[in-house]
Amino acid sequence: MVMALKEETMATTKALNTRIEELEGEVALCRVP
Repeated sequence: MVMALKEETMATTKALNTRIEELEGEVALCRVP
């Protein structure tokens, strides 16, 4: 139970980090004149 919850949390965190990196990339592109 605890292990499954931990793995799910790690997967969610990884997905969020990936999404944040994508958004930061888009913002960086928008800043380029």
